[in-house]
Amino acid sequence: MAKSKPRGLRNNNPGNIRQSSVRYSGEVQPSIDAAFKQFECVEYGYRAMFVLIYTYQRKYGLNTI
Repeated sequence: MAKSKPRGLRNNNPGNIRQSSVRYSGEVQPSIDAAFKQFECVEYGYRAMFVLIYTYQRKYGLNTI
């Protein structure tokens, strides 16, 4: 029995970023996954995760994950 990859890896979205109105570089439009964003490659997924974390820090003053 072959195991499938986790959803975040199938979507090239290691941060499991949910669908929203925010658009990131390399985002696949339209996404096949209704709940989570999909990216062209995992590097774009990591970039989006870092941008999101930076936004949380800057906009909301959060300093822990």
